[in-house]
Amino acid sequence: MWDEDSLYVMSQSVDPETKDYCFEVLNYTSSCKDFRGRTPCWSSLQPPPFANYMHADITSYTVVDSSTIYVSSMEPDATYAFDTVGRQWRRLGCWTMPFDGKAEYVPELKLWFGLSVDHPYSLCACDLLSDAAKPPTVQQQHTWVDLDIPESWLPYNIDLINLGCGRFCVVKIFRSIAGDCTLGFSDYDDDDTMDSDPIQGKFAVLTGLQMVGPCGKDGDDQGGVRMIKHKSMYYNFWDYEIEWVI
Repeated sequence: MWDEDSLYVMSQSVDPETKDYCFEVLNYTSSCKDFRGRTPCWSSLQPPPFANYMHADITSYTVVDSSTIYVSSMEPDATYAFDTVGRQWRRLGCWTMPFDGKAEYVPELKLWFGLSVDHPYSLCACDLLSDAAKPPTVQQQHTWVDLDIPESWLPYNIDLINLGCGRFCVVKIFRSIAGDCTLGFSDYDDDDTMDSDPIQGKFAVLTGLQMVGPCGKDGDDQGGVRMIKHKSMYYNFWDYEIEWVI
């Protein structure tokens, strides 16, 4: 039974030893319409088919049609769909989605957006429903460089935060590998000139983006989708350890 208030949680690293509790859903046991009067309850779900393989890590995931979860895994490379209504898995094919981690659907543009699996992990988009039997491809016009990454910046955590209506915040966390000090850039005064700032150790760069259709309007001409880049800011963590990006 599908409930729009349900929360699905899956371990990113799945193996035979942990498969029995790697995929769970948080439901509410009461039929009371008042959300505050409902009792939350965790339930285990059928593990993904690749759970029988060692080190079958999840590489990307997204939601399709509001009630279907797409998950791509490596070793073996494959993509599966989980129907939250029937609670059944099915294999889509021996291919993986071209994203690193989470992908977000923008209904106004009819595209899924995510960060590329390849350096420099730029924003990219594709249509996952054009032909489910074939691997989705990212066309050249559907790739946008959100941040020019210097060679001395080593990314080790990236995330795409959906702000709604085609707006995103790209979070990229780096380690400086160029010695004690390297230079970062932020346009603090909005004069279209990048200002230099010293960066040491571990730091995060947050970039605001907006994806729009032709002439700034939403439309069916997907080839005309373009990126409006807003301010990029960095934050130095110094002695803090980065555990989560929410």
